Amino acid sequence: MLELSLVLELSLVLELSLALVLSLVLGLPLLLVLSLALELSLVLELSLVLELSLVLELSLVLELSLALRSRPCPRRAALAPPSPPPLRPLRGRASLRS
Repeated sequence: MLELSLVLELSLVLELSLALVLSLVLGLPLLLVLSLALELSLVLELSLVLELSLVLELSLVLELSLALRSRPCPRRAALAPPSPPPLRPLRGRASLRS
């Protein structure tokens, strides 16, 4: 069991280092590259376990990730700064000076 654990840890370290290098080379955010790498490794593992075609699984995972990303995120809305109040028109002489 120890050998399997070591192999899994090495696999994760290699995926993380590859994601970091790709992030630096392509200029993409690290979280985006990590997300793509994890999705790809999940697809590869599923193709081995379920014995499905790799292209079929890639299309299914991409459709699922697009569907998940297109949903509004309530946490992002909560973290967004409040929008400024609408501008009111100036009254009196101040409106003539502009």
